[in-house]
Amino acid sequence: MLKNQFVLNFNRPEYVPYPELFISTLAWKVASVHAWKGLSQGRPIGLVYERRENGSPKIELTRTNPNLDSAKRAVWHAAVSKQFEVSSVEDAGDAFLLGLKGVASPKMKSQPATPITLHSALLQNTFGAFNKQGPPDIGSILEHMFLMGSPRDGKSTASELWLRAMGDRNQNDELFGLLDETIREGIIPNEGAAKCFGEAQVIDIHEISSGFAIGTPFAWLYEHWSLITSPDWVSALPPRRWVDWATAVLRTGFAMCLLWEMRWYQELAAALLAKKDFEQKEIVDAVRLGAPLLQWRASSEGDSLRDIAEPVRASIAHGVAIRAALDDSDIAYDGVSFAEQVQLLRLNADLMDALK
Repeated sequence: MLKNQFVLNFNRPEYVPYPELFISTLAWKVASVHAWKGLSQGRPIGLVYERRENGSPKIELTRTNPNLDSAKRAVWHAAVSKQFEVSSVEDAGDAFLLGLKGVASPKMKSQPATPITLHSALLQNTFGAFNKQGPPDIGSILEHMFLMGSPRDGKSTASELWLRAMGDRNQNDELFGLLDETIREGIIPNEGAAKCFGEAQVIDIHEISSGFAIGTPFAWLYEHWSLITSPDWVSALPPRRWVDWATAVLRTGFAMCLLWEMRWYQELAAALLAKKDFEQKEIVDAVRLGAPLLQWRASSEGDSLRDIAEPVRASIAHGVAIRAALDDSDIAYDGVSFAEQVQLLRLNADLMDALK
């Protein structure tokens, strides 16, 4: 679709409250757990490892730490006993569950699980993490960002690369594999003997915005996620360190792709109003070779000048407004080329007024 070359085709993100959620959202793209999908009493199931308060009344909150329920704790201990010879199943089980805890500040109401194994990545989802009925589909956004940076002959999605990396980890590390089996049998409901992971959801390559695979954060995300999930990197790093680095790649790519997208709309709007002919690559180059997406000032300049929050908010507000104008359902994107579409957009007086 030609429109995808103007309006980047991924949904609006929101601030992600827990870094662990980046990997978990990819995991759910290649996983299915019947008891944790769909609706419960007419509400979506929100998964979270621990939460001190009740969830939103619009979701069915499920705490996945088995220590919070006596029946689930017994199932967990049975799974630990099956996989490990230990003097105290209770102590070993508690140690494993403590080790699964992710990052949380004292003010946070929820505690995420670290996605250190295949199945521990399923212990939270976006409904539980955002604590609301309609959370952003972070997994789909990441998949589209990743594929936007890929060469057109790229065959794997971001979630498929993660699944392959975790499979390599299970094969190469016996202790790690046993822990993952314990989590699968001791925590995942009614799925202990079942296969949770399968093929990724099919993404139509024609839905991916094209022309952004060189010199952009999308290309950076594609390159570095492909590297960190490669067998060499998986075998070189301890499990927890690998998860930290993999999360850093996703988190950095997610943020910089969003900022780049906002600058793209600003440069595109300016070019449309300038009345000069241009091609898509010229706008890509204007963003790529323009001012840095973030300005890092010297420590001597003071906190108010070094604060990046306001410039980021302003850039996002500006970019989102331009995107909304370009994404109007009344605008026809039926040109035969990018350059012809530019001319058609310039004939739309309402759009030009909105961009001004």
